[in-house]
Amino acid sequence: NRKPCIVIEGGSGVGRVTRKGLDQPVGNAAINRVPREMIEKEVLEVCRVADYDGGLKIEISVPDGERLLEPVSALLGELICDPATEGGRFVPAYFESEKLNLIDAIRSLINDKRDYADRRLLQELCAGEAYGVSRLGRSGPQGNSRPRSCSNSTAA
Repeated sequence: NRKPCIVIEGGSGVGRVTRKGLDQPVGNAAINRVPREMIEKEVLEVCRVADYDGGLKIEISVPDGERLLEPVSALLGELICDPATEGGRFVPAYFESEKLNLIDAIRSLINDKRDYADRRLLQELCAGEAYGVSRLGRSGPQGNSRPRSCSNSTAA
């Protein structure tokens, strides 16, 4: 059995890449690598079960051209301009939940050996520079992290 050729296209409601820098070439459907890999994995499994090794063209579309920019922008604006607070501080339960999410994200990066090796290389090459610090920070004692005031003051 040979592996079928699978082409994943974007249909109605799926944007196109217009600038370099994303993981898809300019002009391709704006479907990133990981979703593409997930789609291909499932399609290959169906092909294997059906004993099919021909070519396939998969078209991904968004029903009714669902708009995401406006609701996501509104949510982001609300989170920035009117965050959930208790007594002028971030809600402790939300803060703890986000702290755990961040720790999980850091640990998952460490578990992905290729990405972790790349990140460590940057940390060593750029030690003492902002570029050498991961956007997630680093895993370790988190005891100093606590909810702070939502105002511009530095009072904790």
